[in-house]
Amino acid sequence: MLRAEEKFSSLQRRPEIYKSYRSLLYSGVVFIWCSFEIFMKDLWETALNKAGKSVKKMALGNISKTENNDSYNGIRGKYVNLDYLAQYDFNISNKLGSILVNKFDFTSPYGIKHAFLCLFPKSTVIKEALENEGLIQLEARRSLIVHRAGVIDSAFCKKTGISEKEIGTYLHLSDEEVFEYGNVTIDVVSKTIKAVSAILSSRRKLA
Repeated sequence: MLRAEEKFSSLQRRPEIYKSYRSLLYSGVVFIWCSFEIFMKDLWETALNKAGKSVKKMALGNISKTENNDSYNGIRGKYVNLDYLAQYDFNISNKLGSILVNKFDFTSPYGIKHAFLCLFPKSTVIKEALENEGLIQLEARRSLIVHRAGVIDSAFCKKTGISEKEIGTYLHLSDEEVFEYGNVTIDVVSKTIKAVSAILSSRRKLA
């Protein structure tokens, strides 16, 4: 079985195959991140929809402290326009997550962490899970692929620690790396789900 370096060298000697291989790996990175992003957004929305009054109150308080004065779909801080409430028959008891989810940015590890810590600010498990270095590296590669077609620039080097000698070249990925990025997202999702479930369960018991 070929090692990653040998496989890479072998493919490079056949440019027409290597280009297709690289495209498949790039697609894999984008797919893994997008799946993770969508799942975390849905998890956040569901968690707040299902949460008790204490979590919802905390979420509204934290959101109003960190956001600017712009409104989104009739929402400003803790206040919601009556016309917007009418869309939910004036009952948002189980819809707060759906109403507020788009006030957050789920396209980066920082944005996802900020969203979850607005709900669960004391959870070190969630905080540490979303600060996973592998997750940060994955998102950096996803961003480079989507916005620069995989061509390395100085910003990418600073963010990932890759040598600036690589600037102007295509990002090199191996199937082993892409596989590991998939494992990273599974690990983060698993830890976050368990932490959210545990917190919501304990809050229900206290209520």
